[in-house]
Order: sequence, then C-alpha cells, then structure tokens
Amino acid sequence: MIQREVNEIKISRTLLYILPVALWVALILHFSSQSYQAQTIKPFLQQHFNENHVRAALPDITIHYNHGVTSAKLDPYGFIEFIFRKSAHLFVYGMLAIVLYVTLIPLRWKAVYRFFGALVALVVVASFDEWNQLSSVQRTGTYRDVIVDLAGGTIFLLLALTLGRGISYIRSRSSRRKY
Repeated sequence: MIQREVNEIKISRTLLYILPVALWVALILHFSSQSYQAQTIKPFLQQHFNENHVRAALPDITIHYNHGVTSAKLDPYGFIEFIFRKSAHLFVYGMLAIVLYVTLIPLRWKAVYRFFGALVALVVVASFDEWNQLSSVQRTGTYRDVIVDLAGGTIFLLLALTLGRGISYIRSRSSRRKY
C-alpha cells in the first residue's frame, strides 16, 4: 500500500515537471500553425501609427535575412514586424529553455548537462516548429529561425542561471551575517 502511494507521488511530481513543457510546446505549435495573415501586426501598426512618423523615428537600417531584405526606411511597418517576430522567437524559446532546464532537475544531472540537454531538446522543438510552418499558409520554415531560437534559449538560460547564482550568493552572505 505504501509503495503504491510513493509511486503515485512520483508520477504526480513528474507530471508537475513535464506539464509546463507540454503546455509551452503546445503554445509554440499553435502559433506556428497559424497563417501569416492571422499573425501579422502590420494592420495594427497602420491603424495606429503614421507611416512617415514611424519612418522618421527609425534608424536607416537594412537587414538581409532568409533571401529577403527588410529596410526600416523603405518599409517601416515591415521592419517593425520583422524585429517583433524575431524578438518573439528569442522570448518564446528563451522561456522554453528555462522550462526544459527545470524539467531536467529531477534527473539530478550536473548543471552543465541540464544546460546542454535543455538546448538539445530546444533545437528538436524548434526544428519541428519550422517543419510545421512549411505546411502553414504563407509561412516559411527556415533553419535560420532555429539558430535564432537557439540563441534565445542560450541567452535566457545564461541570464537565469547567473541571476539564480547571484541570488544564492546574496542569500548566503546575508544568512552568515545574522549569526
């Protein structure tokens, strides 16, 4: 009877670790299955911001990406949307990396193995995401976005681990002062 309860607790704890990953991946796949028209922010920008004012406020930057060119001065709305989309990649996959890292904690791996394990899993999800986009209307899947996703995951994980270490250090110093 006790062994059964212990097993149920282990399963519950495992689900608590896996559930956030499953939900985050489902969110990613939901967005990657949407058409370009469902996701574009250009109509919002056109409705709320004057194109000439936006053009004047942006620096003269041109970005070459995936056989395309995005110019802040020639197409300010397109430029803002491009930056918005790539920033979304960094954020979404950065958060996925953190959730994956936390999910690996019960395995009791060293931090460096959890770090790289989370990034490998992230690349698998990002690759599947890009493959999924190939079947979505007006969307293109590209390995370049997998690289952006990996960069986001790496940056967020490094920031989270550095922040975590800093907080631990501050707590340990303040607890030593109390005694």
